Amino acid sequence: MIRKYGLFVVVSLLAVLACPPVLASAVGEYELVATWGSLGEDDGRFNNPTGIAVDAGGNVYVADYYNHRIQKFDSSGTFLLTWGSSGSGDGELYHPDNIALDADGNVYVVDISRIQIFDNNGAFLKRWGPYDAGEEQLQYPRSIAFGADGNAYVVTGGRIKKFDSEGNLLTAWGALGTYDGEFNNPVDVAVDGAGNVYVADCYNNRIQKFSSTGVFLQKWVSQGYGEGRLQQPNGLAIDTDGNIYAATWDRPVLKFDSSGNLLAKATDTFYDSKNIAVGADSAIYVTNSRDDCVRVFKQSSAPTPTLTPTPTLTPTLTPNVVLDIVLNNSRADSVSGRSVSCGTPLAFKLTNNLNGFSNLDVTTQPAIKIDVTLPNGGVTNQFGGVDLTAISMNGTTVYMAPLNLADALAGTYTAQAKWPSTSDFYGKGFDSNTVIFEVRTRSLAIESNKDSVVRGNSFTVTITGESKMTYDLYIKDVDGLVEGQYPWILDGQNGVGKGALVFIKTELINATVETNAGGMRSVQFNTDQGTDNRSFTIRVENRVTPDIDYDEVKVRVDKGSVTITSSGTGTYSVGEGITLSGTCTDNNTKVHLFMTGPNLASSNGVNLLTLTAVENNNTATFNTADVKSDDSWSFKWDTGDISILGGALDSGGYTIYAVSKPLDKSRLSETEYAATSIQLQPPTLTARTSGTTLTPGNDYWIRGVATGDPDAVQIWIFGPNYYKLGVPVMVEADGSFECILTGAETSGLVKGQYYVVVQHPMMNNVLDIFEGPTPGWISGTAGSGFTPVRISGLRASDAATALIYAIDSPNIDDTYAKFFFSVDTSRIWIDGICDQTYGETFTVTGTTGYPAGTTLAYQISANEDGTNVLSDEVIVADGGGWSFEVDTTVIGPGAYSLRVTSPDGQTSMTVLFDVYDDVIHPISPVGASYRVERTSVNPSLDVLSSGDRVMLDSTIECRWPSYGGYGYLEFSTDLQDPVWSYTLEVGEPRTSVGPMTESSKSFVLSDWELGYRSGDVHVLLSLAGTVPDSGTANPALLRILERDRDSKIIPGSEYRLGFTPAGNDPTSPFDDTLTFHPGWNFVSIPRLLATGNDTASIFTPIDTAGHSALRYDTASRAWGALTPDDLLVPLEGIWVYSTGSVTVPLAFSTDLPLPPAERSLTPGWNAVGITGTASLSARDALLSASGGWTTLIGFDVGTQAFEKAVINGGSGDYTDSRPLYPGRGYWLYMTKAGNLCATGV
Repeated sequence: MIRKYGLFVVVSLLAVLACPPVLASAVGEYELVATWGSLGEDDGRFNNPTGIAVDAGGNVYVADYYNHRIQKFDSSGTFLLTWGSSGSGDGELYHPDNIALDADGNVYVVDISRIQIFDNNGAFLKRWGPYDAGEEQLQYPRSIAFGADGNAYVVTGGRIKKFDSEGNLLTAWGALGTYDGEFNNPVDVAVDGAGNVYVADCYNNRIQKFSSTGVFLQKWVSQGYGEGRLQQPNGLAIDTDGNIYAATWDRPVLKFDSSGNLLAKATDTFYDSKNIAVGADSAIYVTNSRDDCVRVFKQSSAPTPTLTPTPTLTPTLTPNVVLDIVLNNSRADSVSGRSVSCGTPLAFKLTNNLNGFSNLDVTTQPAIKIDVTLPNGGVTNQFGGVDLTAISMNGTTVYMAPLNLADALAGTYTAQAKWPSTSDFYGKGFDSNTVIFEVRTRSLAIESNKDSVVRGNSFTVTITGESKMTYDLYIKDVDGLVEGQYPWILDGQNGVGKGALVFIKTELINATVETNAGGMRSVQFNTDQGTDNRSFTIRVENRVTPDIDYDEVKVRVDKGSVTITSSGTGTYSVGEGITLSGTCTDNNTKVHLFMTGPNLASSNGVNLLTLTAVENNNTATFNTADVKSDDSWSFKWDTGDISILGGALDSGGYTIYAVSKPLDKSRLSETEYAATSIQLQPPTLTARTSGTTLTPGNDYWIRGVATGDPDAVQIWIFGPNYYKLGVPVMVEADGSFECILTGAETSGLVKGQYYVVVQHPMMNNVLDIFEGPTPGWISGTAGSGFTPVRISGLRASDAATALIYAIDSPNIDDTYAKFFFSVDTSRIWIDGICDQTYGETFTVTGTTGYPAGTTLAYQISANEDGTNVLSDEVIVADGGGWSFEVDTTVIGPGAYSLRVTSPDGQTSMTVLFDVYDDVIHPISPVGASYRVERTSVNPSLDVLSSGDRVMLDSTIECRWPSYGGYGYLEFSTDLQDPVWSYTLEVGEPRTSVGPMTESSKSFVLSDWELGYRSGDVHVLLSLAGTVPDSGTANPALLRILERDRDSKIIPGSEYRLGFTPAGNDPTSPFDDTLTFHPGWNFVSIPRLLATGNDTASIFTPIDTAGHSALRYDTASRAWGALTPDDLLVPLEGIWVYSTGSVTVPLAFSTDLPLPPAERSLTPGWNAVGITGTASLSARDALLSASGGWTTLIGFDVGTQAFEKAVINGGSGDYTDSRPLYPGRGYWLYMTKAGNLCATGV
C-alpha cells in the first residue's frame, strides 16, 4: 500500500525518462615518464613534499613540508627558485601542507594555522589567519581551491569553508561522520568549471561532490580491490574538460569523469602519494612523501568504448535534512565541534528541503526525531528540557530550544536527526548529518601556545569560557619593572578591546576579550629587546566574580643570542673588504658593531670606519647591520675607507663585537653579544718575472699581487741608456697586476744589467714617490719632506739606488720589491765550484749561449802570483752545456781563479776556488752571513735511489748590508736535470720577489738582490731534480757558498746537504722516543704506555712558548687543552707546539695480558694515529674503518704544512697504499660512525 506521503515518491519516479544505452569505457593507462628529487635540503631535493600546483606557463610549485619552503621548477624539473624558512613571521613557513594558484597567478600556501599569499617569485603579499576557534577563522587548514568566481574553498577544522577573495567567510558545511556530507579527515578540495566542489574524504575512502553552496550531490566510494578503488584519497585535481584526478595511498593517478566513472589509472604502484596537479600539456605531477620526490606521468593509452545498458535511476528528489547545534541567544553561531560551558543555552537547528509538504496538515507532514548520545553512551530524545521527537519537516527551519545544560554531564555529546520506523524515509540513508559538541563544567581557563619564548618573538594565549562573554585579561605586576619591560598585546585583534583595569596602568598589557560562539578567544602578545627576561603571569578573570572565576598561565621570556664570524682566514691587509656576518635572536631589528685594539681612541670600543669612540645608547656612533627575517645579518667592512676618512690602524690583533644593544665594552654584561678576533697587517707586495735573462725581441713580463686594494703600482726600470720611470700598472680586484715589455720594445735593448723596482702605495693608496714634474726627476708628495732628485743622468745601478733611497725616506710609507735581469746573447756561465781536497779530481760544468760545437778556452791561475797552472779548451755540447775535469794533483793546493773565454775574446766569466789539504793547509772557518733555518726533502734522504725524482724545500735567512758592494751567495747541486725556484721575502711590511726559476746546476744571488733596508731577507728555495747514479762520489743535494766582492769563497761558509743513493729500503722501525721539531707537531702514542708514564706530563720538558697541548673532540667540533694529568692512549692524534728540537722518551707497558687498543670514530674529522713499531699502508691500517673513511691527511713538521691527502681507493699521488708511521698524527674524515683498531701491540 502507499503510505500518507508515498504519492510524492511515485510522482517523482514517473518523471524518469527512458534513456538509450550509453558508452562505457575500458580503463586507459598512465605511465611514469620522469622523477625529480630525493631526500635532502639542497635545491631540488625534498623532505616530505606535499602540495603541488602548476601555473599557466607550465612552472611547477612544490610545498616542501619539513624543509619549510616552496620550490619552483620548470616543466622539465629544472630548479628555478625557492622561498621560505621555518618561522611564524610574514613570509616564513612552518610545515607548508598545500598550495594553489588563483586566476592572477598568485601562490596561496596553506601553513599550519594560516594561508599566506605570494607572487609567483615568492614575494610576500598578505595572509589569512592565524588560528582561532571562531567560525570565521582558519582552524588548522589543510587545502585550498578556487572557483571561477574567485571564491576560495578551504579544508579546515574537518569541514569545508567558503571565503570570498578577501578572506571573508561566506558559508561552511560538513562535520565528522560517515553519512553524506560528513567527513573523516578531509584532506584536499577541487572545483570544476561549473562550480561543483569535490572533497577527498580520506579515511572514508571516498570523494564527495557538492554544489558551490554545500548541497551534497554525489559520492564515489571505495570499490573493494577493483581498478577504481579509492584507498585513502589524498589529492585532487581537475583538468579543463572537467575530468577529476585523484592521488591515493597506493595509486598515484586515478582519472574519473564528473560522474565518477573511472577513465584511466597509473600502471605503477607507489605508496604514500600526497598530491596531484595537471599541466597544460596533460602531464600529471604527483608528490610522494615516502620517496621524497615528484613523479611525472603521461597517458599511454586511451579508454576503449564498449556498450553498456542504462543504469537504473533513483528518485529525482532526495530528502535532505541538515542538523546543527547553535547558541540560543544568536541562533547564528554554530558550536558544532566546539566546547561550551554548562551555563550556555543552546538550540538544535534543522533545515530541510521538503517544501512540498508545507501545505499539508501538521499531523500529516513527515516527522523526524533527534537522538542525542550522552557521554556515558546512553541515547535520549529528551535533552536540556526539550522533547526532541516528532519534529515536523516542511521546508522551514526549525529550532528546538532552549536547551538548558545546567544539569548536563560534562563530556562529549553527539546528535543526529533520524527518520522513525513509521516514516517512508526510514532506513533509506536520508537521516541527517551528525553534530558533536562538548559540555565543560569549568567556566574559565587560559593556556599558552608556548611555555617560553626568546624575546623578539610572539606568543598566543587562548581563553576558554562562556560563549560570547567578555572577560578581563592582564599581566600581573612585577616589582621593579616599568611598562617597556613587559610583553604587550598586539593591537587590532578580533574580539580584543582596550583594558579597563588599572593593575598595570597601561592599555598595552591588559585588555578586555570577548569569546566567540565556541567560548574561545586567542590573543597574541609581542616581546622585544626591552622585554625583561623572566616568567610573566597572565591572568584572565570574570568581570563579575574576579576572585572566584579566574585562571592564570605562566610564560617565560628568555634572552636571545648573538653570533659573529668574519670572512676569509682572519688575517687581512688594510684596504681589503671584510664581510662580518652572524645571527641575532635577541632582537629582530639590528645589531651594533664596534672594535677594540691597539692605540685606538677608546679602550671600550670605536666605530669601524671613523675610529671614533662609540657612545652608550647612541646608535648613531656604532656601525649597524639589519637583522633579516631568518635572524641573520651581515656587514661589509671596507677597511680602505679608514684612511679615506683620515684614520689609521696599526698592525696587530683587533676584536670586533656584535652587540644586541648600543652599549660599549664596559657594559657588555647588560646585553647579549659575540666577538671575533682578526689580524690586520699592512698591505703586502709580491712580484716575479719571466726570468733572470732576456733575449732581445722576446716578451718580458713582470707580475705580482699587491694586497690592500690599491688602485695601481708603479714600475721603474733602469738599464744601459734605458729608463722606464714610474709607469702606473692597474691592480685588479683580486690584487693581481701585470706589466709586459713586448718583443718590439725589448728588441732595442743592449747587453747589460737592467734594474727593476715595483712600488706599492700602501695604506693611503697614494704613490708618494713619482716622476715629475720635470722629466727625469723623482719627486715626493706634499708633506713628505723629500727633495726632488735628478736620476736621468745617472748610471742604471746608481739611478736604481737613488730611487730606493727615496722610497726609504722617513715620511714615505710606500714599499717596494726589486730585482734585475740581464740582456746578453753571448753569455758564459760557470756552475759554482766548492772548495776541493788535494789529491782528488773534480768536474767543472757550465752553460753558454754560443751554439753547439763552439770552442771555449779556459785557464786556471794561482791567485797568489797570477801564474797560469792549467790551460785547455772545451767544446760546447747540444743544449749549450759544457764540462771538463781538473786533477788537483796537477795544480796543487792553493787559491785559484778559473776563467772561461769565448772564441772572440769578447765574453768571459771567472770563478774562484780553493784546493786544500786538511793536515798540511787547514782553513780556519770565519762563519757565514746567512743561516739555513730549515730544509725538508721528499722523499727522505734515506730512501733515495738512482733515477728517483726528489724535491727539496729550504728557507735561508740573510742579513746583508743594504745597498751593494758586499758579495753574493752561490747555490749548486749534484742532481741531474735540476730546476730551481726561489722567492725573496723582505721583513715588515712584507715584500716578495719571485718566484724566479733556473735550470742550471748552480746560480747566484747578488748583493743587489739581497740588500734591503730592513736587513731581514729570507730566501724561500725549492729544488727538483733526478738522483744521479749510485757511482757518483759523495754527492750533494744542496751546496751553499758565500763569496766576497772579489768572488773569493769566505772560509767556513759552505752549507752542504749530502746523501747516498740507495734502494727503496723500508722505513726503520719506530724506537722508544718521540722527537719534536720547532713549530707545531702532530703526534700519537704508538703503544700503551706504562702506568705512571701515561699522562700528558711526559710533555713537560718541551718549551711550548705558552701553547697548550691540544686534543680534538669530533662530536662537538671543539679543541680541548690537555692537563698534565690527562691520560694518553694509542690511536689518538695530539697537537704539541715546541720552540726547538726535543726528544721525549716513552715507557711502554709490559703488563700481561694486554688487550690491543681500539677507539670509536665519529662522522667528520677525527685526529688519529696508528700503533705498532713499523709503517704500514693506509689501506691496511684503516681496514677496520674501511666502510666509513674517505680522506686521510698527514702533517709535515719540517715545512709546517699538510701533506697530500690519501684517498680511500685513490690512485697516483693519492693512493691508499702510501705508508703511515707510528708516532705521527693524522686527520681522518669519516662519513659515518666507525671503529679504529690497533695493528700492533
